[in-house]
Amino acid sequence: MEPIRESILKCLDDFSSDDDKLISELNRLIEKEGNEAYPVIFSVLTHLDLQPNTAGDYWEQIISHRNSMNKTLGRNVNLRTAMCDYFCSINKSMKNPIVIEIRVLEDALDSLKYDSLTGLHTRRTLDDMLLREITRATRYGSELSVLFLDIDDFKKINDNFGHLVGDDTLKLEAGVKSILRSNIA
Repeated sequence: MEPIRESILKCLDDFSSDDDKLISELNRLIEKEGNEAYPVIFSVLTHLDLQPNTAGDYWEQIISHRNSMNKTLGRNVNLRTAMCDYFCSINKSMKNPIVIEIRVLEDALDSLKYDSLTGLHTRRTLDDMLLREITRATRYGSELSVLFLDIDDFKKINDNFGHLVGDDTLKLEAGVKSILRSNIA
């Protein structure tokens, strides 16, 4: 997982009961990482895909909105509550948000990225990564190589020895491919 995202998740875990400290730490992360931190914050907290400048403007507006809510209610309002209220009542880009514990969501998202048997990336994740790398190579005028490995006659393994042996073969191959991937990178 990318370092900014991990830092945000750590802040959310560490300061779940102290939103003033959470906001302070997120602002410190923004100072350290620059505008690129804003969209990651919104991705983690709202799953919205925002451009850095737009996300930065929203961040300032949400902090201001939270301060206004604090003053009106006479108590500290949770950052997530202020964010939800902002996107539902002021910005109106959210119509039907759902509340879910962040670790439950992160686990669900990870299960979409990795195959449960082999631990390798899923086809969808591979397609996304390949597109990102092709775009990067094109942008910087660099070359890109892709290595595909295949298990010859894999169907025969399943047919002759059963699916459990086929699963074990896939796990073994995945381990070899992981070693190759880490040595190539």
